[in-house]
Amino acid sequence: MELEDLGRNWDRLGAEDPFWAVLSDRARRGNKWDQDEFFESGRREISQLLSYLEGLDIHIGRSAALDFGCGPGRLVQGLAAHFDDVMGVDIAPSMVDLAARLNPHGDRCHFHVNATGDLQLVGDRRFDLVYTHLVLQHMSPVHARAYIAEFLRVVRPDGVVVFQVPTRSSKQRVKEWIPDALLSAYRAVRSRGRPTIQMNGLDPSDVDRTVRSAGGEVVHRQRWRRDSDAYRNESDLGFRYFARKRQ
Repeated sequence: MELEDLGRNWDRLGAEDPFWAVLSDRARRGNKWDQDEFFESGRREISQLLSYLEGLDIHIGRSAALDFGCGPGRLVQGLAAHFDDVMGVDIAPSMVDLAARLNPHGDRCHFHVNATGDLQLVGDRRFDLVYTHLVLQHMSPVHARAYIAEFLRVVRPDGVVVFQVPTRSSKQRVKEWIPDALLSAYRAVRSRGRPTIQMNGLDPSDVDRTVRSAGGEVVHRQRWRRDSDAYRNESDLGFRYFARKRQ
């Protein structure tokens, strides 16, 4: 799926059922997420992440953080409790608009539509923390690799990049042999015009090469799996990667 199509798809999801599109619990589909519960999950996730970093003896500044693929701002609001300045970027205008409307932190949080295959709106070495979760898996591996490289560009030398991505599944390996045009036509028929959520992954060796090529190194891998009973298949397996610039 090209970025333009990806943007249209997620813009529609953001307009129709934004919280479920981010946390796809089947019991919450159809705008059944409680707003307070949704944002509390983001605050809890960021607190756990920062505690985990401390346990790894990774100490970072608390000046600026980036949430890539911010959606309605679930993790941005969590980051705002710990960082002076938080940027959220997303490919979907509907998501960015909603995040801005629901933002209780004023100018400390700012949101931008990013529809390009890079982070050209962000300068080099700007953030102490770059974080993304449940995002890279929804784009093609080509774009995921490009964004990982950009994360290493915009993080500060003493900062850290943390991103989650599933491991490449057997189903994905099969799909890679199918021409893109044929695969797109099949998805259009199967979805009956509804927005779809694709799933892709990267092998750990592929992630390591991508990070090294961007001037960084993976300093830690945390085994990751969705904890929801609604998701128990191979595409839910993967890692959360912790990467830093090489000194």
